Amino acid sequence: MSLIDSARIKIEQAKNAGSDTLSLEGLGLTAQQLDSLIPSIREIPQLTKLNLTENEFITLPPSIGTLTNLRRLDLDSNNITTLPETLTNLTNLERIYLQDNYLTAFPVLLTQMENLEYADIRNNEITDFPRDITELRNLTLDLSNNQLTQEAQIWISATFTEGEIATDNAANDLEFEVGKVLAAIYPERAESILVEIEDFTLPQTFTTATQNNKVAEEILTEFLSKIPTEGQVAEQVYIPVTRNLLETILNEDTTDSDKSTELQKIATALGNCSTPVKSFLIQNAVDQQIRSNTALTPFMETLLEREALEHKINTALKDQLTPNEKIEQVQTLVNSIYMPEVETYEHNTKLRIAGERPRIESKTTNTEYGFKILTDAQATAFATLLCETNDQKTPVVNAQGLYVLDNTKLKSITSAYKARLGLVTNEENQVKAFTEQYTAQVTPMLQNDTIMENSDKPEVTALLDTPAQEEALRIALFRIPEDQREATYNQFLQNQQNQLQNIIQQYSTPVQEQPETQQPLAALASNTNPERQSATQRTQRRSRSQSPTNSRTTRRRRT
Repeated sequence: MSLIDSARIKIEQAKNAGSDTLSLEGLGLTAQQLDSLIPSIREIPQLTKLNLTENEFITLPPSIGTLTNLRRLDLDSNNITTLPETLTNLTNLERIYLQDNYLTAFPVLLTQMENLEYADIRNNEITDFPRDITELRNLTLDLSNNQLTQEAQIWISATFTEGEIATDNAANDLEFEVGKVLAAIYPERAESILVEIEDFTLPQTFTTATQNNKVAEEILTEFLSKIPTEGQVAEQVYIPVTRNLLETILNEDTTDSDKSTELQKIATALGNCSTPVKSFLIQNAVDQQIRSNTALTPFMETLLEREALEHKINTALKDQLTPNEKIEQVQTLVNSIYMPEVETYEHNTKLRIAGERPRIESKTTNTEYGFKILTDAQATAFATLLCETNDQKTPVVNAQGLYVLDNTKLKSITSAYKARLGLVTNEENQVKAFTEQYTAQVTPMLQNDTIMENSDKPEVTALLDTPAQEEALRIALFRIPEDQREATYNQFLQNQQNQLQNIIQQYSTPVQEQPETQQPLAALASNTNPERQSATQRTQRRSRSQSPTNSRTTRRRRT
């Protein structure tokens, strides 16, 4: 008797018995054979449970979506790698069992089935979980015994409430990762250090970035589990900095107060993934070099440059970022500059940038996902921020269709970030002095009544955006030698003054018409308020006395 014949007999028996359950378990059916049986299965109107365990399905036939009365579907122990989209037509399905199959990607369509309450996906080969799924409605998932990355496991535990998604990552996997990190840091005594960490206590809890309160041993364990042990950054930064931190925290001579301070810093870096931990370690390494008053190596300069760019993205492009995807979006934008061979990366379809720059490994392992969720608006905003633009401030492309990196913009961003850390060069002091002088001179002018009354006009809005104008001035000053900066500043200021004067003349009422002999712009800016005029004059006198070219610039070092 053939497989089909055996299946048809079972279908007929269930139909005659008026059963709500049909079992075709262990028949070795293929998707094509099941497709031929679906019409007969539909003839059992009361059928709500279908058992297809232990067959030979690689996928299911699209016709499975016609069995709309099903409430339970058993697909354990097949060879399933994908599921058909028509499965979402099973609007009454409440439970699905997919244990012991070969799914390598999480079947997102399950989250689109509104009445689905439970999905057993144990013992598959799923490595990651989609970051755009942050709500499961009433669905409970069991993803135990898959191949989820540590980063995915941590993200799941931080994003979903206990019981929504079951994984088997907690104790065994965490201990394995910690052991691997300690073996890289202390090859000869990793086990003894692990014992010290397990016994480590302080009489308080520490608040993580996800607002969890954890004891000292939990903080150290989770922190260590997120530290990479392979690659150039791991070798030169992550491992040595972690060793220094552990030696401080586990040292008996360190006071509890100092230990608590270090642990709270670590706790603050513990988020839904390992990226904030990596940033914390890099910044710690930079701080150490600043305190030791040693010059940064070229490699550390590159790391610091990347940190500067991340900071700039978080501030300048914050309106373009979405809360749930912020880390991945920032890392994707940064990767478009530094990731090796990113210009030809198959998933990078929106932000290919030409230009010489150092390359460095990605902080995040979710590079494919990051480039897939990158929007056109984010790509354009980033290209405008960091690449060459035309007179309309629109990013341009070269003959190959790639954006072109503007290294002067990157230099300006990095210099400002270094100053925040205490690495202030004479060049940065000079440029900063010019931008501060510009703000002092232009701010009173922008308070002119005509300007304020027309602040909704595009040309006025642009001039009122002082941070953007300051950044444009910084870039212009960084492009040229030091001895040309004062002339460039004066020209930039004059251009702004001319634009403001034209706007005031354009939008003034006939009563406010200017005389044929033009007044100085400062007077125009304050012509409706005598107190504002005197304030402007005081600002101008002060600005002249504080000219950047007359000021002594010094190198400051953070203590």
